[in-house]
Amino acid sequence: MTAPTGAPINILVVDDTPENLRLLAAILSEHNYKVRLVPSASLIEDAIHESPPDLILLDVMMPDANGFEVCERLKADPETAHIPVIFLTAKTQNEDIVKGFEVGGVDYVTKPFRPVELLCRVEAHVKLKRAEEELREINANQARMFAVIAHDLRNPFSGLLSFPSLLAEGVEREPDMRQKMAQAAVERGNLALELLEELLQWARGQMNAMSFYPGILPV
Repeated sequence: MTAPTGAPINILVVDDTPENLRLLAAILSEHNYKVRLVPSASLIEDAIHESPPDLILLDVMMPDANGFEVCERLKADPETAHIPVIFLTAKTQNEDIVKGFEVGGVDYVTKPFRPVELLCRVEAHVKLKRAEEELREINANQARMFAVIAHDLRNPFSGLLSFPSLLAEGVEREPDMRQKMAQAAVERGNLALELLEELLQWARGQMNAMSFYPGILPV
């Protein structure tokens, strides 16, 4: 089992017990994760702002802070709310597990943990986070594309509608002027149609619905 491919995955491990930190660092590093160790809850914010992690493994029972309170604080901050938090703790009561999810944790692993189980959960939540990031990027690209198309369509449609409006108002025009207006209307209509066709082509590409006919080009 290895870390998902792509950019190095940055995992922040927060635990006040040095032995736990060393063990987790050994397990995660062996599977190609980039691990940063934080021995105190009071240092979490600084570590996150220095380099935002892809995932946080967070102990619950620490002398300087309660892990549940730390997670709740992270989820209340828009800059850190998107970072998944997995609780890693010896607290096994049902109410503790429920509390972990209520404050925003994505998973709950009890100590002593099995390395294989921990790695599976880390990998699953890292993949889920990356999928969510890709979806947000796709949505942002679509929003930008629609904004550009809407802007480009506004001009030809505005001009196209102005010509019938003049005729509807009964404005007298010379025959050659009416012909020029009609020609301009046709040109603007064709431009709008071309833009719409480009939008449809792009939409088909996004849905993998474009026809593809591979062939050998003549030399």
